[in-house]
Parts: sequence; structure tokens; C-alpha cells
Amino acid sequence: MLTDTAVKSAKPGAKPVRLYDSGGLYLEVSPAGGKLWRMKCYFRGKEKRLSLGRYPGIGLREARERRDEARKMLAGGNEPLSPRQAAKFEQEKAQQALLVEEANTLLNVARDWREVWQTYVAPTTNKSVWANLERNIFPDLGAMPIASVTTGVLLATLRKLEAAGKGDTLRKATGALNLLFKWAKRNGRGVTENPVDFDRYTFKKFETTNHPAIIDLPGIARLLRNIDAYHGKLPGVSAALRLAPLLFQRIGELRTMKWADLDLDGQEPEWNYFVTKIKVEHNVPLARQAVEILKELHPMTGGGEYVFPSFRTGRPISDAAINTALKTMGYDTQKEMTGHGFRAIGYTHLRQTLRYPADIVNFQLSH
Repeated sequence: MLTDTAVKSAKPGAKPVRLYDSGGLYLEVSPAGGKLWRMKCYFRGKEKRLSLGRYPGIGLREARERRDEARKMLAGGNEPLSPRQAAKFEQEKAQQALLVEEANTLLNVARDWREVWQTYVAPTTNKSVWANLERNIFPDLGAMPIASVTTGVLLATLRKLEAAGKGDTLRKATGALNLLFKWAKRNGRGVTENPVDFDRYTFKKFETTNHPAIIDLPGIARLLRNIDAYHGKLPGVSAALRLAPLLFQRIGELRTMKWADLDLDGQEPEWNYFVTKIKVEHNVPLARQAVEILKELHPMTGGGEYVFPSFRTGRPISDAAINTALKTMGYDTQKEMTGHGFRAIGYTHLRQTLRYPADIVNFQLSH
């Protein structure tokens, strides 16, 4: 076995000189005088010669420790690495871990989740939910590794919405985050537990606000007279307002009605369209009055795709156009009536006044 004195006094020769210690460890002295610790071993039947460091930077004692570490790895069935290889391996591992961490930030995982989720929801829902997260969640948490976003971290951000009195925004953000973390957990994106572990008492209770609607019969009668007397700049807005209390469909679906989806001349006129909110085909029977309104409008807009187009863009009229018309008639769209309120009118009086069964009413309103 070697001693410190023997290692120190080892002289070079015309060819490399090898001074053996034990367990495969030896000191190799080059003709130029350099001294390198090496180890001879076998892995899977093949000879390997490991470089364990240069003397005097690595002394005899540390060289033996490195040899012993290599022998432990061999005993465990693992290929031993030289210190340089091990350092490179650890560096590569750290770089890979960093790349994984960057890929698994909350924002990046959310983007991947959205690619899947948006195929199941209406475009308007996708847009509004993502805007909510961009505005209220990502500025604080988007750059964090998703694995670091704990319940406490989430609550600190969501409490801001609670304090601002934004109950509906808080509810929607929490619902989206719950779906996001469930998806991340199922898809191996660094989440082991869903941190959206909130019960009904986590946040204070906010009063729910429904779309305002006129429910009393005298008020509905005045509303219908006002709609009949309304003549705005766009004939499509007037026609949409007259159809809304006949059909009771969502304003977003009514204003995007297409001529191709209408059968106005059949024995039973109808409107067939795909309900993006619940992903089903829906059939709406058209009363005589509805057919008359649509046939009256056809000469003006029938040459295009949409029944109620904006003549400036060719796209459908907006929700704002309907509410603006109601404001022009003198209605407060914050407290009295909105375009969405026609569904509330329909549901209330079909159930309470005309006594239609709930399942029939819900089916016709595509609930």
C-alpha cells in the first residue's frame, strides 16, 4: 500500500509509472511529472479505468475515499463515475430540473390545461375565464412552480378579491383553479395534492346577483309595447328584441342566429342550432309571429350568414346593442331589465302562471 511519503517522492520515467495502493487504486505518474489518481474496476464484465483526481489537489486519503465510493456504486449495480463525470452529471441534472420547473410554472401549466379545457366550453366562457385568471391570479402566482402554490399561497391572492367585494369573480376564479389543479395532478405536472381545498365557509357569503328582469305582468305588457314601438338604426336589433320574448333563448345564441339554421317554410317552422354552453343540438319551434318577424327581416340581411349582423363588420350584433336599445327605451339595465332578462320572464311565467312542468321548461330553455 502507498504512503504519503511514497506518493510525494514518486519520480517520472520515460513511460507512465504506476504505483498501486489497494482495491484497484493506483497513482499514475506521467513522463512530464503529472500525478493522477486512477482506479481499475469492472462493470458488467468490461474493464473501466476511472480518473479520481490529480495529486497534490487530491491526497492519498481522499483518493481512497473516492475509491470506496466507486466500489459502493459497483456493489449496488451502478456504474461509477469519475469526479468530473459526476460533476457534469449533477450539472445536467440541475439544468434539467430547472427546465422542468420552468415548464411547470402555474402559468405554463395553465396554458396547457386551457388547450384541453377550451374544447369543452363555449368560446365566450373560455375567453372570460382566462381573462379572469390573467387579471387576478397570474400577476401574483403565474411565475411560481405549480408545486409551490399551496392552499395558503392561493388564499393570500384570492382574499384580495374577497376584500374588494368581487364575489362572482372570486367564485369563477376558484372554480377554474380547482379544474386546473385537478388536471395538473392527473397529468403529472408536479401537483400531488389539489390546494383548492376550500369549503363553503372559507370566504364570506356574497349576495348573488341575477340579471335584472321585469316579472310583473303590467310591466311586461309595457315592455312589449315599447319594443314594438322601437325603431333603431339597425333593423336586426329591433327584430332580435321582438323575438327574444317569443323564444327565450340565450341572448348570445339569439344574436348569432344564422339563416342556414332556420326552416321558415316547413309545416312546422323551427330553428336548429348547437348549444355551445351544454354541447347539444337544440330545436326551437317558431311561432307564426316569429316567422313573420324573420321573413320581414330577410330582404335586409338574408344575403349574409347572420340574421342580425352589424352592417359595419358583418359579424353578429353584440350584447351591448340589445342593452343599449333597452336603455334608449328608458330601462335601467343595472336594475330593471337586460337582454338576458327575457329568459327569467319566460321561466317564471311558464312555470308559475301557465304551470308547465319544470323539465319541459328547462328543456326548451336548453338549461
